[in-house]
Amino acid sequence: MTITVEHLSETPEYRYDMPEEELRQLATELLTEREPITNDRFVCYELDGSEKAANLGRVVERSVFEKRFEHTSEEMKQEYGEYERNSTFFVTLDRVTSLPVGAVRAITASPELGERSFKSVNDLVEIGPPNPPYPHTQAEIFQHYGIDDPRKCWDIGTAAVLPGYGGGEVSSQIYRAMWVASQRHGVEHFFSMIARKPYEMMELVGFPFEKIYDADWVSYLNSESLPVYGAAPTFDEAVRQQEARTGADLMPFLHDSFRVLGHGDHDDALMLR
Repeated sequence: MTITVEHLSETPEYRYDMPEEELRQLATELLTEREPITNDRFVCYELDGSEKAANLGRVVERSVFEKRFEHTSEEMKQEYGEYERNSTFFVTLDRVTSLPVGAVRAITASPELGERSFKSVNDLVEIGPPNPPYPHTQAEIFQHYGIDDPRKCWDIGTAAVLPGYGGGEVSSQIYRAMWVASQRHGVEHFFSMIARKPYEMMELVGFPFEKIYDADWVSYLNSESLPVYGAAPTFDEAVRQQEARTGADLMPFLHDSFRVLGHGDHDDALMLR
């Protein structure tokens, strides 16, 4: 079967399902057009949501979310549809298989959406009562954290790693790519709604997230999640501090993650804009 793939710079149809052959062809075209400068097996690309190659990230999202939270492609389109144009994807490709294996979606400020730019913030506000500590508007959240410019904020909308790649290398790379890119873009504030298991892993490596307004765990998109805020510029230093505190029993399991997240090992495998 011959599959025609439009040039990667063309505005795509936003797709969460693709046949593996088409997915591999799209990944191969990305690797060819933006050839990595290293021989690393895993390379991570920063992709604007309007690029066709960003569908590589959407397929990873759907694959993981469908398995873990029973989210179908149609549900993903409904949840993230209005944020597609102001999404940036960080997608890790496995060069052995020429397939995407991990993705993070960062949602950025949008002039069109205005105060509805950030999904996690919108959803938190909509949860509202019966959780009295929660704010009622984005303006209240921004005031609470001293945010004077929404362009300095990123919402970590999704993070997904395919089964078989969850040992830490891929997840560390996509988070490192997202953080390095955020600092290049002048981002100072992160928001997210994080499920329990990923949150526990982030605590182990020292990600400096805090509960928004001392919020508690909530039922969110078929999972138990925590609304969090993080001061973006502090992340690498916080990871290094956690590394120094980590005992010998855990260090063998976390050493590589600390090196990637806190020290930038393999940053030459990050294909950022």
